[in-house]
Amino acid sequence: MKRKVAIIMVLLITAAFLIIAGCTKGAEEAKKAPEAKTPETAELTGIIIVEGKWVGSDEGESVGWELTFSGNHISITSPSPDVWYKGTFKLNTNADPKTIDMVIEESSPPKYTKKTSLAIYKIEGNTLTLASNEPGVSERPTSFKPTAETVVLILTKQ
Repeated sequence: MKRKVAIIMVLLITAAFLIIAGCTKGAEEAKKAPEAKTPETAELTGIIIVEGKWVGSDEGESVGWELTFSGNHISITSPSPDVWYKGTFKLNTNADPKTIDMVIEESSPPKYTKKTSLAIYKIEGNTLTLASNEPGVSERPTSFKPTAETVVLILTKQ
């Protein structure tokens, strides 16, 4: 009987040491620097950040632009009521500057349907700055300066 008690005590003490060692190891791992974001988690984080409605103008000229992000869908309304776009988007938050590819699924004018608009963006507080080339152009803007090919929108989150 004493022998059984002794064996059980040894097992309990061993188990306690293993548990303590495991807890210490877990605490040490928790103190390590956080892992770098993978493209998937960075994209998800970016989607969460852009989610919602943004309104503004193109470099202060045409007021009334509205972009709505929901999941990976985007809806764009221009200051002209007969010009709008609907589609999907993909972010690359690891790029510098960050990039967004918008695939136009429906649009008025219809010539942009099934075309991709390549853009760069930055978010500073509640302000989204988006530099985008015309859908179908194979090059992405390299700066946030408007050109003949690039529209720069400055939007505020609503």
